[in-house]
Amino acid sequence: MKYFNYHTHTDYCDGKGTLEENIISAVSSGITDLGFSSHAPVYFNPAWTMKEDRFASYKSEISGLKKKYENRISIFTGLEVDYIPGITGPGSENIISKNLDYTIGAVHVLGRPDDDSLVPITGNSMSFEKSVNEKLDGDVVFSVKEYFRLLREMLINEPPDILAHFDLIKKINVDYVLFDENSTWYLNEIYDTLDVLKRTDVITEINTGALTRKKADSLFPSDLILNELCAGKMPVTVNSDSHSPSDICGLYPETFIKISKTGFKSVKRFVSRGCWTDYEIVT
Repeated sequence: MKYFNYHTHTDYCDGKGTLEENIISAVSSGITDLGFSSHAPVYFNPAWTMKEDRFASYKSEISGLKKKYENRISIFTGLEVDYIPGITGPGSENIISKNLDYTIGAVHVLGRPDDDSLVPITGNSMSFEKSVNEKLDGDVVFSVKEYFRLLREMLINEPPDILAHFDLIKKINVDYVLFDENSTWYLNEIYDTLDVLKRTDVITEINTGALTRKKADSLFPSDLILNELCAGKMPVTVNSDSHSPSDICGLYPETFIKISKTGFKSVKRFVSRGCWTDYEIVT
């Protein structure tokens, strides 16, 4: 079957390799549709995001490469946009004005940069625990609940085309356990978020990235969430969240077998802005 990846990071943000190097890897890996999704600029310039003054070059270079490789691969321009209320999000004016093919919505931080309460959830267990102890009174349960609250708020107020790594927060449990993923309160957060998600047209990505890079021990989202998405007939697509050309379709064959066994019959494929079609899974 054909492979697509709409979640691709390059040296424009925290990824490796140029745009063209990633395209070459995608072509050789059998990918037919490649969407670039650098972390969108934000004013406080965290290390993982693209700087605002590079966006014009990013968009222009993608446009040129789209023409250069038009007979070999379809290429699209997107951004992975953090949702930070009142500062940035998939529906913010700054993002809409960029005239993108699509957006990927994510929550990578808790708190706010303007009151020194910012807690990144992109690091390991120790760094997260340290930040929570310093800025959120050590309340891990509150922090996890806040993550899902922000996801739900984004889905209601500024829905993206694609929801990134639904349960990214479980990444903080990789090195050592900070919370019980089988606890009632955690499962309630998942089910509450699924209830909001199913009332939208947002596509949930099945993200192979952290597992490919050995920064997680399972896909995002978990098997429980995959089963609920399938039972609810909610739209999904498979993305690699690649940060290197070598990971451009990491674990795709295994993942498509897995989701086919779960019961998924198709994944979403980009057609044009705001338009996605079903593509049958064949394993």
